[in-house]
Amino acid sequence: MKFKRQFDKSDVMSVQELGFRKPFGIVGFGVTGRALLKLFLKLGYQRSDIITFDDKDLEADERNSDSFLEKKPKTLFVSPGVPLKTPWIQAFKAHGGRISSELEFSFAALQAERVVGITGSLGKSTTVSLLNEGAKSIDPHAFAGGNLGEPLASYCLHVMEGRPRAQFIILELSSYQLENFNNLDIEVAGITYLSPNHLERYSSLENYYKTKLFLPKRAQKAIVLNKNGGDLERFFTDHFSGTTPVFWTDRHDSLMQQLQVTHCELVGAHNLDNLALGVRIAQVLNWDARAITAMQKYKGLPHRLENLGNLNGVTFVNDSKATALESVEQAIQSVRSQHQGRIHLLLGGKDKGLHWEKLRPLNQDAQLDCTYFGEFGETIRDRIARPGRYFPKLGLALLDLEKRICPGDLVLLSPGGTSLDEFKSFEDRGHFFKTWVSSLEKLSKKS
Repeated sequence: MKFKRQFDKSDVMSVQELGFRKPFGIVGFGVTGRALLKLFLKLGYQRSDIITFDDKDLEADERNSDSFLEKKPKTLFVSPGVPLKTPWIQAFKAHGGRISSELEFSFAALQAERVVGITGSLGKSTTVSLLNEGAKSIDPHAFAGGNLGEPLASYCLHVMEGRPRAQFIILELSSYQLENFNNLDIEVAGITYLSPNHLERYSSLENYYKTKLFLPKRAQKAIVLNKNGGDLERFFTDHFSGTTPVFWTDRHDSLMQQLQVTHCELVGAHNLDNLALGVRIAQVLNWDARAITAMQKYKGLPHRLENLGNLNGVTFVNDSKATALESVEQAIQSVRSQHQGRIHLLLGGKDKGLHWEKLRPLNQDAQLDCTYFGEFGETIRDRIARPGRYFPKLGLALLDLEKRICPGDLVLLSPGGTSLDEFKSFEDRGHFFKTWVSSLEKLSKKS
C-alpha cells in the first residue's frame, strides 16, 4: 500500500489512518528524534502530546524507561540507534502499543517525489552522495538523507515552510531503519556490498543480510547491485525472488565503457564500483550526461578517507566513518597506494561483534604503526596480534601521537569500531580528530 498524503495543520488527524495514536513517544533523542519532534510541532501537535526518551540525553523528557512508560505513550517512534529487541520496547508492543519510526511517519508526507533507496554494509554513504550530485545537476531541489545527513522529517518540515518539493529523493537506509519502515515504496533500490556487520544487533549473519533484502522487495522499477559486493551476489541469488528487473554492475560494466567513464575524483579503485552503481541508476532514471559528469567530479564525504592535508611533512586522513573491517582494509589500501612511508593507524571504539582476526594480514606491513583506543581497543590489539600502544580515550591516543609523528608519516583514523563508547556519532569523532589536527597547525604557526 502506498501512503502519499500530504500533511498540514488542517489534516493532522489523518495520521490516524496510519495507526498512529497519541501520546507519541520518541525513543532516542538524537538527530532523528529531534527532527521528528520539530515536524510534530509544525503539524500542530501540542508538546504535551509528545514524550521524549533517551537514557543518555539530559534534554529528553525522560531518561528512565519505567517513568517514560508511566506517561502511557500509545505510539513509539524508535530511533535507529535503539534496538527494537530492547525488552521494554517488546513488552510495550506485546501489550498493543504501536511501534513506528521517523522514516515511516515522514514517508507518508511524500507526494510525487521519485525515491531511490540505497543500502549495504559498505559504500552506501558514498553512493548516496554520488547520486545526490547527479540528481542536483538535474533537479536543484533534490534531497539526499536518511541514515546520511538530514532525516527525512527535516525535508518534510522544510516543505511545510516553503521549500520546493524534490523531484528526486535519495535515501541511505541502514539495516536498523529497514527493520521498521513498513510503508517503504521506492522506484529504484541499490545495494553496494554485503559483509559481516552489526552482529551485536542480529541473531545471525543471515538475519542481518535478510534485513538488507527488504529494500529491493520494495523497488518498483529496478534493482541495481554491485558485482564486487562481497557476499552480495551469493546471498541475493540464493534468497531473493521477485519480478523487478535486476542489474549487476561494477567498474567493468559495458555501460561505463559506452559512456567512457574511466575515472573519478574519489580515492580508491573500489569507488569506481560505487560510481558504476550510480551510473546504472542514472540510466534507469533517464538522467543525462550532466549527472554523470557531476558524479565523476564528486570529491568525497567528510569523515570517509577525508584528506586533512599535510602539516610539517605529516599527512592526516580522517576516516572516522570506517566502522567495518572492510572499510579499514580499503582505507589502508587506498592510502598505501599513494604513501610508502610510515602509517600511524588509529583502531578502536565500540565493538559490533566483528571478526577482528581478519585484520591480521596488516602484520605484513612493517611500516604500519597501530595505536589502539576506546572501549574495545585492547581486545582489538589481542585479536589482530599486532603490538601497539593502548589508550582508553581517543584524545589520550592523539596526545601520545603528537610526540611520535615525524615528517614523512601519515596519520589515519580508520577505527573499525563504532563511536558510541565515547562520542555521539562517527561525525562527532571525526570532528574531534579534525580539531586536534587544527590545534597542531596553530601550535606550528606559533612556533
